Amino acid sequence: RDFHSYDGPNIAEQLIQKLELGGARVWVDKNEIQGGDNIGEKINEGIRNTRYVIIVISTAYLELDFKNRKVQSLFRSQIKDRTQRFIPIYYNLSLEKVFNNFPLLADYKSIHISDEESIELAAKEIIDAYL
Repeated sequence: RDFHSYDGPNIAEQLIQKLELGGARVWVDKNEIQGGDNIGEKINEGIRNTRYVIIVISTAYLELDFKNRKVQSLFRSQIKDRTQRFIPIYYNLSLEKVFNNFPLLADYKSIHISDEESIELAAKEIIDAYL
């Protein structure tokens, strides 16, 4: 798989559609995790089997109880496999708010989106740079 995507708001779904239209194969947690599955194991498996990991972080994402586990999984995979790329996308968030929750994200080039047009541009940037 080319990309592993964590679902943020429905913005993530729009981005996924645009990436798939551009030729990317996308693993989405909510499509792959079934009833009775160990969520952490399935997410880690999805991360291990991809070349690029995209995480959409929004205000709603910051309110999730398990947000830290997901981001920690991403950092662990970065340490183990230096060939995997991590692409954080911030939806209508200031860098200050993101970095207050996840200080290690300051080391990664991020993409900022706020509307339909910026989602289109983000998808194009990702496809052009990584596919």
